[in-house]
Amino acid sequence: MKKEKTLSPVFSNLAKAATKQQRYEEAGLFSQLAEQMYVEVPKKGNLDSLKDSMIKDIDIHYPEIRKAAQAVGDRGALRAVTWGEKVTKIHKSLIARYASKGDAIMDGNEIFICEACGFIAIAPSPPNRCPICKVDSSRFSKVK
Repeated sequence: MKKEKTLSPVFSNLAKAATKQQRYEEAGLFSQLAEQMYVEVPKKGNLDSLKDSMIKDIDIHYPEIRKAAQAVGDRGALRAVTWGEKVTKIHKSLIARYASKGDAIMDGNEIFICEACGFIAIAPSPPNRCPICKVDSSRFSKVK
């Protein structure tokens, strides 16, 4: 069961992507799956566990979801999987940056989250456009 529980972030990203596509029923279902498969975030200092979970999502879980979406020809789900996978890869790189730089990663920076797809930016200000879903900076929320 533990392997399945790591899918919570995948389904959360898929819910955001489905909402962006105005597929609200699917977004609700993805959100329910994310809640059912929620796992507590590893304690600080356990970045390897978080990174391993993301690698499994990228290498195993996203391909499984993509295969299922292709089998039924759901282009919206395929787009959501693509966005979710891109976001997870960027989050994995953020974890690697934090592992090498520690709290210095935040020097002069803030954390911004794209409300459309879940992309996280660590920068002095939000990007003009989300690199994942292409929405403008107004869709970014600052994490306080």
